[in-house]
Amino acid sequence: MSTPGAKLGSLRLAIGDVVAGKYRLERMLGEGGTGLVVLARHVTLGQPVAIKFLRPALATNEVILRFEREARAISRLESEYIVAVLDVGQLPDGDPFMVMEHLEGQDLAGAMKERSFGPEAAVDCMVQVCEALREAHASGVIHRDLKPANLFLTHSSDGVPHVKVVDFGISKVTDPRMLGKGPSDVTNASTVLGSPRYMAPEQLRSSRDVDARCDVWSVGAVLYQLLSGRLAFDGETNVQASIKVLTSEATPLEQVAPHLPPELCRVVGRCLERDLAARWASIAELQDALLPFASERTREMLLDHRDARTAPQVNLAFEAAAVGDQSLVPSSSRPRVLPTPAMPQPAIPLPVLPHMPPHGPVWVAGRMLEPTPIPVVLRPDATARPTPVVAKVLLAAVGLVLAASAVTAALFVTTVRRHPVAAAADESPAAEPMTVSLDAGDSSP
Repeated sequence: MSTPGAKLGSLRLAIGDVVAGKYRLERMLGEGGTGLVVLARHVTLGQPVAIKFLRPALATNEVILRFEREARAISRLESEYIVAVLDVGQLPDGDPFMVMEHLEGQDLAGAMKERSFGPEAAVDCMVQVCEALREAHASGVIHRDLKPANLFLTHSSDGVPHVKVVDFGISKVTDPRMLGKGPSDVTNASTVLGSPRYMAPEQLRSSRDVDARCDVWSVGAVLYQLLSGRLAFDGETNVQASIKVLTSEATPLEQVAPHLPPELCRVVGRCLERDLAARWASIAELQDALLPFASERTREMLLDHRDARTAPQVNLAFEAAAVGDQSLVPSSSRPRVLPTPAMPQPAIPLPVLPHMPPHGPVWVAGRMLEPTPIPVVLRPDATARPTPVVAKVLLAAVGLVLAASAVTAALFVTTVRRHPVAAAADESPAAEPMTVSLDAGDSSP
């Protein structure tokens, strides 16, 4: 821990101060364009957290609005590949702060200064970034500032390298449900926001009038740098870099790094197409194209992640089916909870329990038994079959009923043949012998 009382950059706070009555500040973690991130600890739980504060000199109404919207957007994304927001609040002077999970590791910018990335390691990083963006885009959030400094490398609980996207400070929110109060975008048409070396050409012209494909470009620019060790578009200044993005093509990756698989180079090159129609249409398409070049461990991790996210939606789907209300299932997730199509099978009736003989009454112990019709139960069509567990329970129950019915019918037949009245009826011409099959295994119609 740093020296208590030491100032934290430009903040009007010091080491050891307690924020909101529960977070004790410990040390500075980093600084960005508009904010500072400080390591703190919950005074009761002892949990380490990262608190993001705005620089006091830059806390204009527009910046505060962006900050609050960032917190709102991240808190609703709930992705393993996006830093989690735990709390928000205001300092006594009214400036907001955001409490996030504390990540152990380093950002990608720092990692690239220390080591190079092989093709598989580079792709492993970026397919995880794509997973974060798939979930963000599906929720109506476009990041607009993807760069190595905003990609944090950490590890999962089992030690597997894990990437988290951070800093949604200039994100564009297109889903009204994510906005709360305020406009959908506080960016003017002429405003340019982002990091020019990783920005798409259309974003350099107007940061407001972009769609999710600007994030596709940024992923390609970061991946180009990871694979080649150099920027796709460089310049001594941001202005020079911007001019290159707007007027020139990146040197083909296969020329810069000839050892790379040609198909991987083509995937990256398509990210950096200035023509939107030629670029990957979505981050999902890009991720699908990159997955063959990722490690098996990363592919399995992504599959486990999707299974975990799908499970609650499957439960909602079953609840919705039970009450006949599909509004319980989010519309964006309904296609993911459809069962795997089964091979068409004809409707086959379950074995029919034996009826009492239709040709005359049966007397048992001096009382006439009325025949009780038992309906034939058809197995539902294959396209609407119950879940395997439910089907097994139903079949087990039917088996028990059949077994019990077989025993009961046998007792009835024995009793009938021994009763004098029944014996007389058996001898009459109207009562011909009748064979009743009790084979529960016969499923023929």
